[in-house]
Amino acid sequence: VVELAKSVEQLQAEKSSLEADKGALTKEIEDLKNELNTQESSKKQLEEEIETMRSSTGSLTEKLEQVIEQLQETSSKVEVLEANVEEQAKIITAKDTELLEKNAAVEEIRKNLLAVEESLQAKVEELTSVSEHLLVKTKELE
Repeated sequence: VVELAKSVEQLQAEKSSLEADKGALTKEIEDLKNELNTQESSKKQLEEEIETMRSSTGSLTEKLEQVIEQLQETSSKVEVLEANVEEQAKIITAKDTELLEKNAAVEEIRKNLLAVEESLQAKVEELTSVSEHLLVKTKELE
């Protein structure tokens, strides 16, 4: 029971840690998505500048290519982080399942211990009754 309780505590600690990791990854994904949106806005702005400033097409095209490259890199980072969050969610689900199983085992052991305790209490009461009866018989014999 003690080992199961320790195991349950350890699993709960691991779950908390994983949930914290998931939260951090989720925040990082949100930050990257915001950065992606910012970069997409920047890309649109550059595209408009290209239309209005044909004389500087070369430098604006270069800037646009850099933004596109950054967008691709950011998009790749978002994909990796989303995969990490999914993996963390699977691990958390597995730990939750394991924790539920351990809790069920602990509860079963508690029920069994309660039944043993009740049985022992009945035996004690029976022995007390027999002891009292023997005392009465002993007094009668004296």
